Amino acid sequence: MNSRMSGRDDLLNVCNRFKPDLEELRRYALDAAIHDKVFSSEYLMSRLTQGLGGLRSFYDISNEELKTLYSRIKKKVIGQDHAVRKLVDAINKSKMLPCARKKPIGSFCFMGPTGTGKTYLAEVLAEELLGNDLALIPIDLTLFKHQGDVSRLFGAPPGYIGYRDEGGRLNELITERKCGVLRFDEFEKAHPEILDSLMEIMDKGKSTESSSGQEITFYEFVLIFTSNLGVSKASQCSVPEERQDIYINSLKAAYKPEIVNRFDEIVIFEPFNREDAAKITGLLLQKRLQDVQTHHSVTITYDQAIIDHLVDIGFDPEYNARPLERTIERCLMNPLSGYLLNEKITQGDNIHIYWRDDRFVLKKSAATSREETNETA
Repeated sequence: MNSRMSGRDDLLNVCNRFKPDLEELRRYALDAAIHDKVFSSEYLMSRLTQGLGGLRSFYDISNEELKTLYSRIKKKVIGQDHAVRKLVDAINKSKMLPCARKKPIGSFCFMGPTGTGKTYLAEVLAEELLGNDLALIPIDLTLFKHQGDVSRLFGAPPGYIGYRDEGGRLNELITERKCGVLRFDEFEKAHPEILDSLMEIMDKGKSTESSSGQEITFYEFVLIFTSNLGVSKASQCSVPEERQDIYINSLKAAYKPEIVNRFDEIVIFEPFNREDAAKITGLLLQKRLQDVQTHHSVTITYDQAIIDHLVDIGFDPEYNARPLERTIERCLMNPLSGYLLNEKITQGDNIHIYWRDDRFVLKKSAATSREETNETA
């Protein structure tokens, strides 16, 4: 009997010893899921090295960093200078002129057509403001359309199914980070009770976990709500000022003043023109090729004509920048992958991409004078 009790105690000790590590793994898996990452050994190692605890505090950001925040974001977010300026100005004001009443860093409503950078600006803000992509917490509110979904986001209150079980998803994510950027996508599709709870967070910077009664604070979080309200009507208008009025009036028509007035800024995103599309294509292509160059230890260069033809193929004024990345993959990366597979590529080679005879051409220049050319449709 004593031996059996001793064995059980030993087992409990082992379980208790590794429980924090298992909890840490669970958090990393959750983080991988919300960021659409594969929970691989490489991803796990990067998170173990970096860790959620590595997120910096909003109050640790220096004035010098704030001074360059606009220019740093503007380099990555093309064609939305007005939106970036409104966002950065509000964040600067929150840092330099703190209110006596505790609130989130800022609450913003992003409105505009699809593919104009609403979700991307939130991602860039997390990286440039807080220095870590883990600072972004995306919540798809199209998954919370029904009254029963409120408990999934905020926890079940006493007397309801799920009480004493796991807490709400939002509160769980918040307690794992001391600061961050919360992005609520398509908030107009959420159940009204969810918006009422979010309105309390926008106003007071805190909420109460329904199942446990624990108070959750949002003082070091930026809240961003994206919306497609008014897009159909605004797309028929060619005057930017009138488009902005259409979006704002659509928001006011859909929601009571108590919700609209809690946004620090309503940020309108404009459709892209061809020049914007060319700049975005250049950034996307540069980033994509950088990964390839690192993996294969080669240098890849291209002519401006490559950008122009990718824009010709992929830019759609209705969907803005959204099809451009797919166009790069289909028209350029697919032929490039076949070229790298079938040609003899050695470390240090240069591969130049150019446009000739209505097709993309890949040409390798090795360390020797020998050159090989491969044409792709």
